[in-house]
Amino acid sequence: MVLRDSTSRPCHVLRRYLAGAALVILAGCAGAYLPQPDSEDAHFFSLRCGVCHVPPHPKRHTMAEWHHLLELMDVRMEERGMAPPDDEARQRIIDYLERNAR
Repeated sequence: MVLRDSTSRPCHVLRRYLAGAALVILAGCAGAYLPQPDSEDAHFFSLRCGVCHVPPHPKRHTMAEWHHLLELMDVRMEERGMAPPDDEARQRIIDYLERNAR
C-alpha cells in the first residue's frame, strides 16, 4: 500500500518537495552564522553552497580539506545533472574559504 496525498501523488514525492523547501529556507538563513555574514562573499557562499545542503561553517575544515571537498562537490553536482561552479564562482568560493578556514 502506498500512502498518497490529496492530489493522489505518492507521499514520498510530497516529503521530498517539503524537504527541498525546508532546505531552501534554511540556506537563506544560513548566512547569519557564517563569518562576515553581511558580506557579498558570505551571501554568495551561502547561496551557491546552499543549493543542496546547509552551507558548512568555513572553520569546519582546513583549506587543504576544502580543496578536496570542492572537487567532491563537483562530482556530486555532475551526478545530479547540475553544472559545477564556473572558474569565477569557484575562485570566489575559494577566496572566502581561504579567509575563514581553520
